[in-house]
Amino acid sequence: MSIFLSFKRWHKILLSTFNDEPAIANLKTLEKDWSPALATWYGPAQGDGSEGGACGYGSSVGEPPFSSMISAGSPLLYDSGKGCGLCYEVKCTGNNGCSGNPARVVITDACPGCDSDAEYHFDLSGSAFGAMAVSGQDEKLRNAGKINIQYRRVECSYPGVSIAFRVDSGSNDEYFAILIEYEGGDGDLGKVELKEEDSGAWYSMERSWGAVWKLDKGSPLNAPFSIRLTTLKSHSTIVANNVIPKVVPSSCFNTKNIFNASIDSYWSSAVATWYGPSNGDGSEGGACGYGRTVGEPPFSSMIAAGSPPLFESGKGCGSCFEVKCTGNKACSGNPVRVVITDECPGCGSDAHFDLSGAAFGAMAGPGEADQLRNAGRIAVQYNRVACEYPRTSIVFHVDSGSNQDYFAVMVEYEDGDGELERVELKEDFSNSWEAMQQSWGAIWKYNKGSQLKAPFSIRLTNFKFKTVVATNVIPAGWTPGQTYISNVNF
Repeated sequence: MSIFLSFKRWHKILLSTFNDEPAIANLKTLEKDWSPALATWYGPAQGDGSEGGACGYGSSVGEPPFSSMISAGSPLLYDSGKGCGLCYEVKCTGNNGCSGNPARVVITDACPGCDSDAEYHFDLSGSAFGAMAVSGQDEKLRNAGKINIQYRRVECSYPGVSIAFRVDSGSNDEYFAILIEYEGGDGDLGKVELKEEDSGAWYSMERSWGAVWKLDKGSPLNAPFSIRLTTLKSHSTIVANNVIPKVVPSSCFNTKNIFNASIDSYWSSAVATWYGPSNGDGSEGGACGYGRTVGEPPFSSMIAAGSPPLFESGKGCGSCFEVKCTGNKACSGNPVRVVITDECPGCGSDAHFDLSGAAFGAMAGPGEADQLRNAGRIAVQYNRVACEYPRTSIVFHVDSGSNQDYFAVMVEYEDGDGELERVELKEDFSNSWEAMQQSWGAIWKYNKGSQLKAPFSIRLTNFKFKTVVATNVIPAGWTPGQTYISNVNF
């Protein structure tokens, strides 16, 4: 039986040129989950853009599964190479040649000059640009040159295709570099590690450029190599065991064509401590701003302060994880679900969960909670999971410092990803969505400098670009310190 190596998401939600300079489409015309951008095209009219590109995929951009449906991204999309391999749906509706149907594309190149007219700009291959057209109208659409489009981030899906590891031509006995492509699911990579034959040590590889990662050991490397991949946002991890049998520059390997290669689902390693009362909720409040709600349903004291990689300067607030321990006699080995509600700045640069006493004890076997807490500090395993708050709507708590010109709100109980990428506010009788800034933790602010007109609608976008709108959730006559409950969730 063949083993296919591909990321599977940890939750079930799918996030699933030139005429005159056009203006970006007004946000009021956008459909749910879609954002505005510009699109141009390059290369042959029916082609794959230019071979190679700043991600390093080379001629594979024109072959299945990419099949020429690719794009160069403006700096915000390319993201210094971190955007390589990310998947988007794009569609246009403002041209007679547009079909209005989405086409799925992959970021395979950079377009460094594309941010002069719009922050989000897709420089598509000729094939991808034409794929947005009505049947038989692709040439007409390409003749428009530059058009307004809508886009959204989606999962990458390559059925039956294994992740490929292409050995860089400059690799040798002491220096090893690989191009990684066809990552399903999130598509983004935050960490790549290599393990040599008969070794227990994982070496961190560095991003060299685009989708190419390197390890310069400075001494001979012993193949076969196993490669461990961790996604950037969801921290999903898989291991391709013995996937590189030997260093052969310019060769390509995957688990399907290596006899003794295999894959493992993987829990990442971390450290856990606990704070606050032994059966309590840590400390009320914390760096996310949730206050005493951390001890109430649906959090119910099952919370953690996260080290900097987990807290992420507040972006990690509301993220959900499963943690479990097995190395102590009091451990049950069963996972418990916790939410990041606080920061642990002294917890170091690695993954460290400073759990509430209640959450720490929940990892223990029956009657063993106190014994486990007495250990104080233990090794744990963790996995990023979707947040689930059944029958709970997103809540907005107006900050006490809000006034007629300045509005700040704490957002909590977001299902799914848990993290928020963008929060926007729309005033009464306005067609304009105004971007709010993250103030601290889970609190977002908007300083208009003139009187705001309620009621306010709030639009939330998570890091997978799924969007929900809480229409008129903040009523006329709102007051600082008041909590308002929406009727929506992700």
